[in-house]
Amino acid sequence: MGNPEMKISYRTCELLHAALIGRRARTVQPAWVIIEKTDFAQTFDFNDFDHAFSISDVDLTGSWDQLTVAEPRMLHDVVKAALKLKHEPHPLTLTVKEKKTPKQHASVEAAGTHLSVSAIVGGRSLLIDGEWNGVIADVVVPPPAPAEWQLYLDADEVTRFTHEVQQVAKCASADDTLPVLTALHLQMRENRLELATTDRYRLAQANGTAPVSDNASDIDGWSAMPPAKTFSSTMKALEKIGVGPMHLAADQDYWLWVRPHVRGAASARIADRVIVGEFPKYRSLWPAEVMTTVTVDRKRLLSVAKAAAATARATARTGKKSAAVPIRLQFTETGYLASLFQDGELAFEEVVLSEQSAYSLDGEGLSVGLNPGFLADILGITDGDVVTIGLVSPTKPIVITGDSSLRCLLMPIRLTELS
Repeated sequence: MGNPEMKISYRTCELLHAALIGRRARTVQPAWVIIEKTDFAQTFDFNDFDHAFSISDVDLTGSWDQLTVAEPRMLHDVVKAALKLKHEPHPLTLTVKEKKTPKQHASVEAAGTHLSVSAIVGGRSLLIDGEWNGVIADVVVPPPAPAEWQLYLDADEVTRFTHEVQQVAKCASADDTLPVLTALHLQMRENRLELATTDRYRLAQANGTAPVSDNASDIDGWSAMPPAKTFSSTMKALEKIGVGPMHLAADQDYWLWVRPHVRGAASARIADRVIVGEFPKYRSLWPAEVMTTVTVDRKRLLSVAKAAAATARATARTGKKSAAVPIRLQFTETGYLASLFQDGELAFEEVVLSEQSAYSLDGEGLSVGLNPGFLADILGITDGDVVTIGLVSPTKPIVITGDSSLRCLLMPIRLTELS
């Protein structure tokens, strides 16, 4: 019997990379990739209970029926390394070689380069790093595909949707003790797919994507809440490989499915387990009207916010009490003053006049205190050369908009706390 071997095309490697990028960095349960060859199909299957995928129609050859690769992180590293070699049109070849030792090794060859990865054959787990040995008792396969694909996005809408996902994911929380705030809220409203995230201090919302129903059913109200960071990473990876149209579906088993259509690659289904809970009622947070509207050069204000944030971080490292030093923005008819105080002392100051960059003020001049890091994050994801800032009062949230459907809400810090 020869060594088990499989060949993976470059495009399928790209798809495998996109599918694996959403896996959990640390899984509570054991995770592995099942590579199976039958008379009817050849598939990659993965499930770590929070992220899953199934890639079919890959090119597998050799005298074996099933290969299980432990530590998906290591397989992912191999795939990434192979992609960096730009080995198209040469296939990536994985061969499992049996040795006299109890352990077995797998080598990967792509355009003449050899790499190593841990592997299992016949259900017996034998990691080359020696951290653990044993037999896998229960191999968990991905959940079955949804009964129907509810939303369809053409290539242009996929591009727009991916961009909006990258934008709003920036404002999602990283605090796993509040899972709902780590979610990306998706909901169909008035034939638009609305996206929203919040961490209680920032709120981002976009609704520029217009999917359609593939089966002509009523899709208004369709919703799902995948983890914002992992879903954003998956969509970004899919964008890099040039995904065409795409299907979305949410099933009753709490999975959000994505089925990308990649020319020249195997077919795939990628899923994230949605977060269960009630997302904050964010629509009521937007102010009905603003008292002052300021239009500023986005890049200039972004530069000011980054400089203030760097000063705040340096001040915090000195051991002083305030770990989050706010920036004070004072808007007037002639420009704005940005200043940052620490223990009553001026630590940062910059004046931007209307003659120096795009600037206009409609309404009364106002001062507002903001977290400079949060402000820089929002300005960094906003489209356009200029941004519009809507202010109600120094103690009310400000609204930041650009050239696209994205709008962000940022909570202020009371100016009386700046001293």
